[in-house]
Amino acid sequence: MSLKRKVWLWLGLLVSAILGVDLSISYTRLNSELRAETEYDARTIYGFMMATRRVYHKQFIASGLPVNESTLGFLPAHSASRISKEFSNWSDSGVLFNNVSDRPRNPGNRADPEEMAEGIRGVLAEMAAEPDATFQQAGALFQDFTIRCRMQGIKAHGLDATVFRKRFSAALAGFDGTDQDETTDLIMGLAQSVPEDLLAPFLAMARAASLGEPCPDDDALARLYGTSSTGRVRRMIEYLERSGLIVVRTDFSGRRTVAIPQLNLVTAPD
Repeated sequence: MSLKRKVWLWLGLLVSAILGVDLSISYTRLNSELRAETEYDARTIYGFMMATRRVYHKQFIASGLPVNESTLGFLPAHSASRISKEFSNWSDSGVLFNNVSDRPRNPGNRADPEEMAEGIRGVLAEMAAEPDATFQQAGALFQDFTIRCRMQGIKAHGLDATVFRKRFSAALAGFDGTDQDETTDLIMGLAQSVPEDLLAPFLAMARAASLGEPCPDDDALARLYGTSSTGRVRRMIEYLERSGLIVVRTDFSGRRTVAIPQLNLVTAPD
């Protein structure tokens, strides 16, 4: 083979290699761009669905409708699969979405009692973390709790309204339901004598005392009490003190400590 042919052959191989690399890079880049666009569309739909779910969830609670098989379909969390099927009639993007069902996917593998308890604790913690939770009516909160449990696949949470309010107050105060120490048991026992509407603030103060932490400030206690009035907070503290449940002390620098005399616990100065 002549030198000229060898040169042309090597040049042809070099050009082919360059074209192959260029095509590979272009394909990878195009695939990455398409994936990014698809992920952006998916995030947009997800955001819309979550906003819709939150708005209609709150509207359902405000409506006072009973929670049953006939009304659950109004909640996006329960109608997501049907919405997904209808969405495919309006868009050929191939995007699908779904949500949890209130019916077990595998009836033979239902959640055990521990998993159910963990699910209920999670719902209570989620509700307690919402800033406006304590400003809602007790009946609306209980209905909200029931719906959220069903969204988690828990059809029968086993709590009546009274037990729910006590569990919710504990969650607001920072008790997650897994505390099994003796001090927590003593606090919960003493809390049986506390009026229901004062339970969350009392438990928060008692928890802080048990951990040696400062007492929650008036703003935090006001939220737990479901009020924006500092006057009501002061009257609440005075009531608990007159009842012998707490003792409040303020030192010369204005720092406050709250003691739980029956349990020999005291908060750190705030």
